[in-house]
Amino acid sequence: MSKYIAVIVAVALLFCFSGKAYCFSMNDLKNAATQAATAAAQQAASAAANKASKGTSSTTTTTCTTTTNDNTNANVQSQEPAVASKEDAELKAFWQKEQPILDQKIKQGKILKIKDLYLGMNIDNAYKILSANLGEGANGVQKFDGPPSIIWNTYAGSIPIVLADEKNRVTKIILPKTVVDTLFKTEGLPAEEFAKKFVESYHIPKMEPFSEMMGNKLVTGWRFISPEGFRLIISVDKSVLLDEMAKPAEMKFD
Repeated sequence: MSKYIAVIVAVALLFCFSGKAYCFSMNDLKNAATQAATAAAQQAASAAANKASKGTSSTTTTTCTTTTNDNTNANVQSQEPAVASKEDAELKAFWQKEQPILDQKIKQGKILKIKDLYLGMNIDNAYKILSANLGEGANGVQKFDGPPSIIWNTYAGSIPIVLADEKNRVTKIILPKTVVDTLFKTEGLPAEEFAKKFVESYHIPKMEPFSEMMGNKLVTGWRFISPEGFRLIISVDKSVLLDEMAKPAEMKFD
């Protein structure tokens, strides 16, 4: 503000000394200085107002963007429990209908049940049975979701022993020799003797000797293919495999 006053006074004095214009009186100088000061104050106030307006606009935009992102995240998070709850409800409804059907088939002898394990059962129940007999965690079994499975942890690595589908229905049971000996208390019993006793105890009609490549491994042992749609294999290393397959009546050779 003092700069404006000094400029006006200097200009006025210049006019007076040069004689090219009339000289302002002291009152004129004061009035001019006051007007200049007022103008400067107005300009400063206007600039400050514009700056404040831009800052407010920026803050409002940032706040709105942050709020929108927070709302989007909140909506996604709120929907996740709803989806999970719906899936749980559908799965529960499925098993309320499925379990009585399985129980009936077991009574009719259409499902082979080995140490309370069988094809089609809920993998959660399979985990309870295996963890009770083999332990849990690093020295026992663990259950994984998506796709559902149960693995058996050994010093040599983790071995999948139960596999299930998206409905948690068990579709394959693979019991290595160590698991077999633990469940059946048959350590030291030769595989051939184990197979004979297994056939007698579970009323298997007949098991045929076989030898074939399964994956990249040659498997030798005894095999039973059931007309009810499952396959049982006992290998010479005393491991047991039980899995689903098409029923003979469903097979097509045309």
